[in-house]
Amino acid sequence: MAASLGLARPHQAERRTNAAVIHDALYKSIARMELRPGEPLQEKALTELFGVSRTPVREALVRLQGEGLVDMQPQAGTSVALIPKAAIRESIIIRRGLEQLAVTRLAAVANERDIARLDLLIAQQRLAVSIDDQVGFHDADEEFHELIALAAGFSMLWPMVRQMKVHLDRLRVLSLPLEGRMGVTVDEHQRIRDAIAARDVEAASNAMHDHLGVMIPYIDHLSSSYPDYFVNAREAHRVPTI
Repeated sequence: MAASLGLARPHQAERRTNAAVIHDALYKSIARMELRPGEPLQEKALTELFGVSRTPVREALVRLQGEGLVDMQPQAGTSVALIPKAAIRESIIIRRGLEQLAVTRLAAVANERDIARLDLLIAQQRLAVSIDDQVGFHDADEEFHELIALAAGFSMLWPMVRQMKVHLDRLRVLSLPLEGRMGVTVDEHQRIRDAIAARDVEAASNAMHDHLGVMIPYIDHLSSSYPDYFVNAREAHRVPTI
């Protein structure tokens, strides 16, 4: 499992607790759908994988449970949480509002360095599309949105967005293999970048609104295609809050 998921061992990170390293590795693998909804997570296997005792593994799993990403049941064991459909819709609406604020601000204050960094990330995404690198595409997508928040001066915004959008990330990963989806996403990013470069606040806000709302129609389609990955009831899993 370690090699296929690219999980880092705790000794590779300095001045970080084993539990934090394990949490971050599992969090990323869940968000990227390398660990699929419903997949068992055995503490013994994880202790062997990371070369640690059960205590940091347990701490990481409890933290992931609190974030709505892991189910821990006394009899059934521990597994990756299913994707709650209701939480996805809500997170899209909230995220869209927050990121529209950021992109509106950036369109008013962006400098040439900001535009150049956006161009670099879009180029990385186009390269990822050309070689069908979904992981690289996802990483560049994350950096694109994070850059907009930070360049706009909203250092607290991206951590809030990141915390609440992990289920949406899983939906997006499922959508990437759909024909043309990655290319369309890059075009949407280009539209956002062009509006920022033109200092067009309204166009930037509209471009971000359209970009982040595009996943809404995919919720029902993908939940029908992957019924074992989704759960309808909000109560079935804790929804991460900001």
